[in-house]
Amino acid sequence: MADAAIATGSKPSRLASRDATRLITAAERSFYGEQGYLRVDRPMVDTAAIKEVRDILDGLFADADAPEGYVHELGAVGTYGSVPEIIWPSLLRPQLKRTKVFAMMRELALELLDVDRVRLHFDHAIFKPPLNAGPTAWHQDVVFDPTHDCPVATIWFALVEATEENGCMMFIPGSHRGEIHEHVPYGKDGRQSVDVSTDKKVVCPLPAGGLTVHQQRTLHAAGPNHSSGTRAAWIVKLIPDDRNLARRTLSDLNQKARRLVHAKLPPPVG
Repeated sequence: MADAAIATGSKPSRLASRDATRLITAAERSFYGEQGYLRVDRPMVDTAAIKEVRDILDGLFADADAPEGYVHELGAVGTYGSVPEIIWPSLLRPQLKRTKVFAMMRELALELLDVDRVRLHFDHAIFKPPLNAGPTAWHQDVVFDPTHDCPVATIWFALVEATEENGCMMFIPGSHRGEIHEHVPYGKDGRQSVDVSTDKKVVCPLPAGGLTVHQQRTLHAAGPNHSSGTRAAWIVKLIPDDRNLARRTLSDLNQKARRLVHAKLPPPVG
């Protein structure tokens, strides 16, 4: 394979030299491309690494002074109750990007996207309260970010066991190859597709430390939490990064400044 790449002058895949250290199998990577999502139903880090992230996010959700611009409501409050979301937790708590979980996510995205470098495009955390009858509506992420209808790896990392009872993720296989659906508001900050057939939906329970990954157009949802515990997840969107060092540095500084101004925040803790 390497000799053929040299003979044709093409660049060999970064995966060619990483067979012994891959986080996922070739079959899993192929499935992601074909179906638009991937379920990894095994713990990808140890329990201490899971606890490290959970403790950071628990503190952020418990913070009475959490910045208003970063706190969203995904639930239909008048009907089902609150489903709180915090956007950009990694900006509010930069130590998240120094965790083993984040390092694993970066490596996973490199493998799935088969690129040399990725960058964080967005992250959020959703802690669905216990005994909450509100589902997360069927939607496509691209409607929140139309300028990024492109290759991504959106990783939904389970901080606790995610089951059908407490609202694990669900996907429509192959929906990433379809059109962008019409969406309507759902709750205060959510969106809901108005024309989804769920006959072929796949329910994806996970152990703590397991994860799912999906693409921008992949239709996905999560069920209500009928359990007695909080269903906690950290969701990280990573995209290919082809910028040179100067562009990366300038862009990162500009993005951070825009986020702070938009949310009218003081400098983040950490």
